[in-house]
Amino acid sequence: MKMKNILIKGTFIAPSFRNLFLFSAIQTISAPFHSDSASNHRPPSVFDKITKLDDALQVFDQMSQRQPLPSVVKFTQLLQAVTKMQHYSCSIHLFKQMTAIGIPVDVYTTAIVIKCCCQMSCTRDGFAVVAYGFRRGVVPDVFTFSTLLNGLVLEGRILEAERLFKKLIKGKLCEPNVVMYSTMIKGLCKVGINDTAIALLRLMDERGCKPNVMTYSTIIDSLCKDEMIDDALKLFNEMILHKGILPDVVTYNTLIRGFCNQGRWDDASKMLREMEDERMSPNVITYSILVDAFCKEGMVEEAEAVLNIMVERGKVPDLVTYSSLIDGFCLRGELKKAKEIFDLMKIRGHVPNIVTYNSLLNGYCKKLKIDEALHLFHEITEKGMKPDVITYNTMLQGLFRVGRYKDALELFNEMRMHNQIPPDAITYGIVLEGLCNNHQVDEALSLFRMMGGNELNLDIVLYNILIDGASKCGKPDIAKVLFNELSTKGLNPDVRTYTVMISCFCREGQVREATELFFQMEERGCPPNCVTYNVLLQGLLKNGQYDMIEMWLKKMDAQGFSVDASACSMLLDHISSRSLDGSLLKLIGKLVPKEAKEQLEFFDLKTRSLKGTFMLWVTIEIREKWVPYFVQTQVARRKYGLLIVMESNCRKARELKTHQILTYNSLLNGYCKKLEIDEALLLFNELTEKGMKPDVVTYNTMLQGLFRVGRCKDARELFKEMKAHIHIPRDAFTYRIVLEGLCANHQVDEALSLFRLMSEKKLSFDIVVYNILIDGASKCGKLDIAKVLFNDLCARGLHPDVWTYNAMICGFCREGLVRESKELFQKMAEVGCVPDRVTYNILLQGLLKNGQHDTIKMLLEEMDGKGFSIDASTCSMLIDHISSGSLDNSLLKLIGKLVPKEGKEAACLESI
Repeated sequence: MKMKNILIKGTFIAPSFRNLFLFSAIQTISAPFHSDSASNHRPPSVFDKITKLDDALQVFDQMSQRQPLPSVVKFTQLLQAVTKMQHYSCSIHLFKQMTAIGIPVDVYTTAIVIKCCCQMSCTRDGFAVVAYGFRRGVVPDVFTFSTLLNGLVLEGRILEAERLFKKLIKGKLCEPNVVMYSTMIKGLCKVGINDTAIALLRLMDERGCKPNVMTYSTIIDSLCKDEMIDDALKLFNEMILHKGILPDVVTYNTLIRGFCNQGRWDDASKMLREMEDERMSPNVITYSILVDAFCKEGMVEEAEAVLNIMVERGKVPDLVTYSSLIDGFCLRGELKKAKEIFDLMKIRGHVPNIVTYNSLLNGYCKKLKIDEALHLFHEITEKGMKPDVITYNTMLQGLFRVGRYKDALELFNEMRMHNQIPPDAITYGIVLEGLCNNHQVDEALSLFRMMGGNELNLDIVLYNILIDGASKCGKPDIAKVLFNELSTKGLNPDVRTYTVMISCFCREGQVREATELFFQMEERGCPPNCVTYNVLLQGLLKNGQYDMIEMWLKKMDAQGFSVDASACSMLLDHISSRSLDGSLLKLIGKLVPKEAKEQLEFFDLKTRSLKGTFMLWVTIEIREKWVPYFVQTQVARRKYGLLIVMESNCRKARELKTHQILTYNSLLNGYCKKLEIDEALLLFNELTEKGMKPDVVTYNTMLQGLFRVGRCKDARELFKEMKAHIHIPRDAFTYRIVLEGLCANHQVDEALSLFRLMSEKKLSFDIVVYNILIDGASKCGKLDIAKVLFNDLCARGLHPDVWTYNAMICGFCREGLVRESKELFQKMAEVGCVPDRVTYNILLQGLLKNGQHDTIKMLLEEMDGKGFSIDASTCSMLIDHISSGSLDNSLLKLIGKLVPKEGKEAACLESI
């Protein structure tokens, strides 16, 4: 079939004009073409005039049918035209067709296809094209390698890019040009490796390659982001005075932003004046930087003045400018002014985006104007926009703060039911804390338990919220149960967990237990912080335990900690009442801060290159752990941004020789949970390069991560590598990960092949392995295979559990085999396997989908008798069938008993 017919259904070009245009293109196919070398660009061709994909495909069809075939030059020109239209996948497909009909390829052809691969984040395929060309005598040039380097950088595979770059130089495969050097420098700066980037800049000079303004601007930008503004300024002066390279507006904007972020207004003004002296007009970005900087410092009037100057000079403010100004007024609580700017931007033709709406929503919620916030929230959907997770988080926090926890729960359930916006760790933190603050600890605990196997159920931050909430609401027993539960889940309490529990014990008058826990946390390698000391100190004072106060104060002094306002006030009260000796005043004086310090000084990091060893134990999860805290304390955005900096410090931490395999596993786990697989692979490779041996946990973590992002091929290769290492035993968990990963990625046949291989090797199976395969086969429409596996259980001496039955019942229902699903449901009870809530919901949905209504009432009554509830999907389907008359509306009362007391299902039912 012709390419046009394969890929294009129709066209909008008039036939007469179209034929004339295409005829002109075809006529040029046989025209002569001259080129100097592979390092020069092709001259323009008639193909450049093609702007429609279907035209290009028709030309390709006609070219491929000519005898003799046109030259590779003509095909390459057509390929370039398609690539310019950004139809990258189509270009690759055309390339495959070219090779199939025997068109030879040259360096230009391969360069175009490699660029397409890189633009689609498939740099690995780009390397395959290089190999293909190499086998046909096509030697890649500097442009090809530059494209590959850029592809690796875009995918965040900086270490691989660095290796390739070094290999090119050492192997003299090509002489890097300014583009290649600049690309490599961009990659290094992207991850904050400024020293190496500057060293590469020096290497350019040594090798006679002159850097350009973009090269310098990239490094200057990275230094400014790391708050190394003086170093950036030195490089800026070097560029002008020693290299004779004139800065452009991008360079100036970078430095102005850097100075503004550090509050160096005089230097920022100097840069602006310098721009004017050089007759370089500030652009929209320049003005937006100034507006944003003034707003973050609370200088909103100055920001507004900049906006007016901007308009006077004929620069049209963009969405970023207006959004910054709105955010600034919201941070100051001037909502009326923020709304005026919001309306003004709409009048001037700018459509607010979700970021703008979120800023205004945040302002309303901070001022506790929830009704206005809700009105704005509904406006978002009315305008056809989709709220994001930040929108929901802002609204949830606002509703909880004013005590409207029922409305918050309804909104949370709405968020979960839509599935398009899955709640994140911050969302769950907000909801759990909101419930606890509104004395709904049981509700919070119920939600936490419902999360079940969710990885968030293993988040220490959420445990801390619940433990703290239970303690403050007078439920210390629940707090203790949750604390003791941590060890069973393999979680280690952090300093906040211990501090909360110490506070709980003190609140209950159990001072001895509080003191024991304090010493226990030190023994377990979790050093107490200033807050821990202050909590214990206040607990001792409240419970009249004065004999140890002096000792604790001395310990605080030795650790360099200070007493907070509450502890200081209590100490002075007890001294004045003579409960404590007045001689302590001198010691207390040493522990009171000389001046007020910013609450989060600890996070005021100056650079991504910390010298200390603190970052040794930092993992990628730290950002998620601290985000809710930053949201609550309204910390300036610059401080929150510095949390991102901590990730790059992991790179520095990994260089320390004291790193052991457990630390690497922890870091790998963090990257994989965040789905940052390329970073995880870099770290995994680094581990082996340093002579360390990955253990089974390392491989299991990587396998799980690769499967989760759909990179089955890479996971297979890693599994093979793992099997090749005799010292690494594959445990049952490894095989489960691989089987489940293959099934989840619709590779059931491959999973079955591995299963058979396991059988041949006499490896023992448990019911979990069978459940994975049965569930995978069922979901992939291979019910016959699922049946065979199910029937094989008895021969293996295994007994189906509730998960096995659920998977089979679901499979039968999916295929419309309702009778078989009912029989299996009855068989469960006969063999002593009690159906759970999930079983009932699966069967109910299956019956409803297949129009089998006769046993619905009976099943609902059984669920009621067993205390089970129906889930959101079942509830929705039942109500739909009642509305359509398929089910009697007398069932509504029974359904009402089976939905959660508070939730979207209940609200929906009430409306019916």
